[in-house]
Amino acid sequence: MNSAKIILSVVVLLVVFLLGGGLGVMYQPQRVNVPQQISATSPIVQELSSKLFPSIIAYGKITAISGNSLTLTYSGSSATINVKSGAPVYSFATDKTGKSSQQKVDFSQIKKDDNVNVNSVLLTDGTLQGQSVIILPASINVTNQ
Repeated sequence: MNSAKIILSVVVLLVVFLLGGGLGVMYQPQRVNVPQQISATSPIVQELSSKLFPSIIAYGKITAISGNSLTLTYSGSSATINVKSGAPVYSFATDKTGKSSQQKVDFSQIKKDDNVNVNSVLLTDGTLQGQSVIILPASINVTNQ
């Protein structure tokens, strides 16, 4: 009689295990495919390119420069931003007393591996256009790359 209870318990546990596994497979969360590119006609692009959002700040390390386009990388993400012609570029300078001040420099002074902030706007076609660039001091390191 004792062995019959053990066998019955094992069979019941086996049925519960199989039933639980089957239900787990049937009711697992569904993965949602997120589009890789947002359409220029999407409501979010239309809203972000409105005058309600005057700028978007991008922060990262320069990984490539091609003409007026800067590729920034931060924490495994990257973006290429076309900086408009004539956009102001600022850099920090430190005087003999250690006081830091911002000065306007040429776009050509931007170098690969510089840490920068790019003040951008989202155009109605869904692309970013840089309006100004700030080259950050070398002491500020972009982390989590």
